Amino acid sequence: MGEKTKQMIAKEIRQAKYFSVIVDSTPDLAHVDQLTFVFRFVSEDGRVVERFIGFEPIHSHTGISLAESVIEMVRGLGLELSNCRGQSYDNASNMSGKYSGLQAHLKKQNPLILYTPCAAHSLNLVGVNSINNCCEEVKSFFELLQSLYTFSNASTHRWRTVFQNSEHHISHTLKSLSTTRWSCRAESTKALNENYGAIRDTLAKIASDCDEKIQTKCEAAALVAKLDKLETVIMSMLWDRVLQRFKATSDQLQKSNMDLATAVFALLLLFFCAHCTHIHFQNKHLAFAEKYSTEDERKRAISELLRKAEERKLSFKKWISSPQSTSTASFVAALEIAKRGKPFTDGEYMKESFMKISEHLFSDFKNKREIIQKIREMPLSRKDRQRQDH
Repeated sequence: MGEKTKQMIAKEIRQAKYFSVIVDSTPDLAHVDQLTFVFRFVSEDGRVVERFIGFEPIHSHTGISLAESVIEMVRGLGLELSNCRGQSYDNASNMSGKYSGLQAHLKKQNPLILYTPCAAHSLNLVGVNSINNCCEEVKSFFELLQSLYTFSNASTHRWRTVFQNSEHHISHTLKSLSTTRWSCRAESTKALNENYGAIRDTLAKIASDCDEKIQTKCEAAALVAKLDKLETVIMSMLWDRVLQRFKATSDQLQKSNMDLATAVFALLLLFFCAHCTHIHFQNKHLAFAEKYSTEDERKRAISELLRKAEERKLSFKKWISSPQSTSTASFVAALEIAKRGKPFTDGEYMKESFMKISEHLFSDFKNKREIIQKIREMPLSRKDRQRQDH
């Protein structure tokens, strides 16, 4: 069955004539290195198609040995290497090396084989190096993420306590950080950012639980102390925003129908997003930290901001829940449009309609009459605008 499927795919590729190869090596559970083969071509109806061919065990990672494996696979499918027009691998030296890598050896056989590094792998390397060469605070934040995962994953009891607690309804869980899969970092920052308070409160309960071991209580208390820092909160929000965009771009780059132009555009958008985040951080968060230099001042400032935000939220909820406000105003607006048979395009008609709507929309406002008077004085009609201009 597998061989028949492989021959059917080979037939599709021969019909398309030109093709590209995508190769990667990975060890299996038996610690045997295998080469993964994927062929990319354009079908008869103009679609870009990627077909997985299979795994082949390898005994050497040198560029020339890998090239021999690729050539053998191409010939085994009844294809001509002279019809190969593209090759894509990761950035490992044995794959992408300019002189002795796999891509160099295949180019010696066919100079028309264009080498394109894997865009997703290149983006992953950017992420790895950005952290490794970043400030100590960022490194400490990701170490905290790993520590939170390690602590929670130490036993099934802890995992249930932290992430399957019915009181908090946590939807995303932490993942162990990996240098080869940056999507796990995006998932971890999302889990922490969206469930920050729930995770912190659960750890605080563990730290004060008399039934827990002393070492467990000490570890939980240390994690709570780190989560209580303003810097950790900012890092959580900042890196969640960056890595969610990072992950979305990485997922897009791995799609089978991705082309070079779209890949470049996606990377440019990611760069622009990261730059805007940097500017926002410089203008907002750093300015806040400079204005409130001590931990106590920052906590008081944040508490005041949260209090004002809660007041605005309650006022807005009260306004929209009022039975004589938005629902009645919406009905009046719909009635006015139905009467006139047209939307708000005429200035005078729009002013008259808004005055009627305002009677209900601002019924709870103390300065309702002032608002309606300002609307009445607005020069919206063409005649009013002409008189004002003269």
